[in-house]
Amino acid sequence: MCRNFNLFLFTHLVILILFTCDANPKENLPIDEDTLVKLLCDVHVVEGALQNQKASEKDSLANAYYNQIYEKHDILEEDFVKILEVMEKDPKLLGHIYDQVLVELDSMEELSYKGRYKKK
Repeated sequence: MCRNFNLFLFTHLVILILFTCDANPKENLPIDEDTLVKLLCDVHVVEGALQNQKASEKDSLANAYYNQIYEKHDILEEDFVKILEVMEKDPKLLGHIYDQVLVELDSMEELSYKGRYKKK
């Protein structure tokens, strides 16, 4: 009888743990998805531009560029940090957003080369 009760208790505890692990409400992003995709595209363009800068100029340029991004997308730095935290906790959301970011960056790259090279 004791063994059956322990098995019963163990089984219910496992089920309870499994259901409560996913019961935590997901945090909402402080901006809509389309704006987030555009914001992250801008961030990647800025990070690419900063790659070739001298170390002595990199920090001040990064500050200026990021402030322009925040102003353009009408968010605060704190909002951007929260966005990163939310996406870090939700890999599915991160993958979903970055699928869109990659499509947008590819489109931007294609447009930047348009007209520069003529097809043979």
